[in-house]
Amino acid sequence: MKLLVIGAILLGLLLYGCSSGNSEPMTATSAVTTTAVLTTTEATTTTAEATTTTTTQPILGTLGITPDQFVDQWNTAAESYPSTLRMRNVRIEEGAVQDVFEFTFTDKLSVTGYVNKADGTIRSVRYEFRFTSVKNDPTADSKNLEGMTGAAVFVAAVDPALGNAVATALVFVDLWEPSPTFVNLDKTIQRNGIEYHMVELDYP
Repeated sequence: MKLLVIGAILLGLLLYGCSSGNSEPMTATSAVTTTAVLTTTEATTTTAEATTTTTTQPILGTLGITPDQFVDQWNTAAESYPSTLRMRNVRIEEGAVQDVFEFTFTDKLSVTGYVNKADGTIRSVRYEFRFTSVKNDPTADSKNLEGMTGAAVFVAAVDPALGNAVATALVFVDLWEPSPTFVNLDKTIQRNGIEYHMVELDYP
């Protein structure tokens, strides 16, 4: 069976992954440049008196949106596509290093996001689509088209500034067209500082 995964993450996230508190690179995700900053306070002591200095450090790896904002952007994008996929009330689960949210549309389609503890923004997000075999299901073509359309909605939700036409072309032309049968599909492309990675995997 085949599993299609497309992800988005800030450029430079894998390069600076250890500094951001996550030493394990995530499979099939992408990256974008970061603009958010984290203010920390560092105490320094002298023989005369104690002084406090404030420094700012970049939050390494953020898409700049919260899970709630992503849900809103997903639903807005989906309304302009021939798609019935809608997200609602995502639940965020706390983790030791980063928090996680997951939304399952069907047994074939889901979205998983990883959230920075520092400011609650998404550090990376991925869309998973399990192919339906034509041999086993006469409605496979329509289900698979829905899955690929969902991938375009995903891109438009991550970066609404792209517009639906560019988001659709990014998925169907730039990422998918080089491997139309999905065999050995492993393609990466960058748009507006965000890197998108589409990969085909086997699953039981």
